[in-house]
Amino acid sequence: MRIIVLGYKGNIGGPLVAVLENEGHDVVKVSRSSGDFQLDYRDEKAIDAFYKKVGSFDAVITVAGRDGYFGPIESIGNPEFRIGFDRKMMGQFNMVLIGQKYINPGGVFLLTSGFLSNIPNPNSLVLGTVNAAVNAFAKHASTMLQNNIRINVISPGVVVTDKDPALGNARVNSTELAKVYLKALESEITGQTIRAWNINYNGKLYRDLME
Repeated sequence: MRIIVLGYKGNIGGPLVAVLENEGHDVVKVSRSSGDFQLDYRDEKAIDAFYKKVGSFDAVITVAGRDGYFGPIESIGNPEFRIGFDRKMMGQFNMVLIGQKYINPGGVFLLTSGFLSNIPNPNSLVLGTVNAAVNAFAKHASTMLQNNIRINVISPGVVVTDKDPALGNARVNSTELAKVYLKALESEITGQTIRAWNINYNGKLYRDLME
């Protein structure tokens, strides 16, 4: 498959590219300032121009970072919500809404949300809300996309690399997480949020597709 990875250099994107290339996929590396193509995914016109330039492709995986505000409720107003709305929410939405015109039939969109959509903490109002919106978008879009196009969301916990110290029971190793994206890419499911939390919450360990 020819796969676009937006955010290829981060804690998620780096191991993901390695896993995909090891499986023989042709990976198109994209970020704001480097890679095969540069893209500011907050800009609808830039997204459309990017898809026109990139040529034929079979999948889009968005794992771009620096995408939301994390802080207490008394510090939050429109500017703080706008960070998440413009990037993690509308940025990902537009990669699908515009990309559906260009992706090959039977193609796949994989978006990224996060465990804060389900497990709140004192600083999670913005990111939790935005993550929940991404999950809902995929659920509804899956019923509307044409040409057997699938869409799913990966919802990770705190992503750590092999060299990072343990960060509590919410952590998920970045290499393990990359394999979750691969399994989702190869599966036939659509409209699902795949939880890679590594968390025992309400008596259930959330490790969808991680075994």
